Amino acid sequence: MRMDKEQYGLIIKGFLVGGCAGIITIIYRQMLSWSEQVVEWVSALVQKQLIWLLPVILALLLIGFLLVKMLRFEPMISGSGIPQIEGEVQGRIHQNWRRVLPCKIIAGTLACLGGLSLGREGPSIQLGGMCGKGIAQILSEKKYAHTLIVCGAGAGLAAAFNAPLAGVLFCLEEVLKDFRPSILLSVIAAAATGDFLSRIVFGFSPSFTFLLSSSLPLEAYGWVIGLGILCGVAGAFYNASTLRMQDWYGKISFLKDRKAVFVPLMMSAVFFVALPQVLCGGHAMIALLQQEQMLWTLAFLLLMKFLFSLFSFGSGAAGGIFFPMLVLGSYLGAIYGNVVFSVSSLDSVFLNNFIILGMAGLFSGIVRAPLTGVVLIMEMCGGAPQMLSLTIVSLLAYLVAQLLGSKPIYDSLLKRMCK
Repeated sequence: MRMDKEQYGLIIKGFLVGGCAGIITIIYRQMLSWSEQVVEWVSALVQKQLIWLLPVILALLLIGFLLVKMLRFEPMISGSGIPQIEGEVQGRIHQNWRRVLPCKIIAGTLACLGGLSLGREGPSIQLGGMCGKGIAQILSEKKYAHTLIVCGAGAGLAAAFNAPLAGVLFCLEEVLKDFRPSILLSVIAAAATGDFLSRIVFGFSPSFTFLLSSSLPLEAYGWVIGLGILCGVAGAFYNASTLRMQDWYGKISFLKDRKAVFVPLMMSAVFFVALPQVLCGGHAMIALLQQEQMLWTLAFLLLMKFLFSLFSFGSGAAGGIFFPMLVLGSYLGAIYGNVVFSVSSLDSVFLNNFIILGMAGLFSGIVRAPLTGVVLIMEMCGGAPQMLSLTIVSLLAYLVAQLLGSKPIYDSLLKRMCK
């Protein structure tokens, strides 16, 4: 295929957008990393001396006050930001990139400091997309403005996860739903640039470190099918629960006008004392999976993280479901794997295999982007030897969730946003 000057120009603009989106995402990612360190330090302090809980509660109330002010000032920073980008590309939503960029970074950092169970990846996609929109306006690029937004979104995800291929596929499969070569090349350029800049700062280590001793044997694939079905059911339940939580918040009059953020912040105060592992995105919970855990402990942590994530995201605070969703999937896989080991002759050395399969399966059941789920987990966990089982579990989770009548979560959120 011969490319004309316009297509070459689009690729060059893709590099430019990727650089801008990568820098903004790195700043946001670093701020959240520092915030999580503060939360970890404060929770340890509170557990040693309970008297520190009072200033923590006062700080959480202040964070809530600031979040309410910011959400009222710029409503488009609410939630993950992925529905906003999809709506922008479809022409159903129009965001002010000059306001969204600083407000999303500040509000997302405040939510993390408050310990809310929210992820950085959705906001990174929105931040990257707004970089693309800003560059399109600065360059007076009208014809390919939406393409540059998608380029920025892909670069944002790539920089957030160090997963450039997943960034490309997510934007083409979920956001744009268009695989034309000219668009594909520009998104690849943006995602590669964002990933390159991120690796300069954060290194080449994968986001998750789950060492796989070997691939699952073929005789274990019956269990893989079972996990795929379970993830599909769990994904449909998660989507329904997320929407119902938003409905519940909307029915309580004194929580309207953005005041709902105080509910998860007060829950956070309890978790600072009782269960700090479920605070923030979930890196602490992922670290626990590197140690041997009892089945009931895994189930309890899964339940608490699920409930806290529902209350956090449903409140409308600035933050996404991406990372908490993967944490939930990892625990679902770990629990399923432990049950399999107890009722079969399969060796427990394959626990990490089930953990990464749970991530991919739940992602596919919730987001309904199976190709992205497979590639994302392969890039994040180094799970290339698991490609066949990842594909099977993702496809089955997708089909089961579809058969249950569950709509993709971001489509449902966008529909509500555009009412």
